[in-house]
Amino acid sequence: MIRPLFALAFTVLAAPAFAQDCSKTTEGTAALAEYPAVRAFYDAMTSGDASLVDCAVSAEWLNNPSAPGTPTGPDGFKPSVAGIRTVFSEYSFATQDVVATGDKVVVRSLVTAVQSQPFLGIAPGETPVTFQTIDIHQLGADGKLAQSWHVEDWMSFLFARGALPLKAE
Repeated sequence: MIRPLFALAFTVLAAPAFAQDCSKTTEGTAALAEYPAVRAFYDAMTSGDASLVDCAVSAEWLNNPSAPGTPTGPDGFKPSVAGIRTVFSEYSFATQDVVATGDKVVVRSLVTAVQSQPFLGIAPGETPVTFQTIDIHQLGADGKLAQSWHVEDWMSFLFARGALPLKAE
């Protein structure tokens, strides 16, 4: 239930398009150099540069799970990039593991984020929080992402933000 809410929370107007430059990368995604489309996926969210979405996903890209009514392809991902950068003043990935087989690339990352706007009913905070993500990306014939599946450890985020305090029994 949290994932669809997360996707819905980031459904905002996309940032204006920029000239496509797929060479913009971040240090946290260096381990993905062999997979330029996968790297562009994470670099778009880290930098907030929605033009990298066109480098990452195909026109038919499917995002799993997505909020109801989310379009496929770049038009479905660009609003998420803009939304992440609106809610989080800082949002970066540190790639922990990359496993590739066939047309799939699995990425385990550690996200570090600073929440600057309310999110899922939680007030903003100045302290960075970290949480894990695991994504499975399927590459299409054009080398771009054809489909992605995501799992984010929002429970760790909620604990770190004090929304789910631990209780000693």
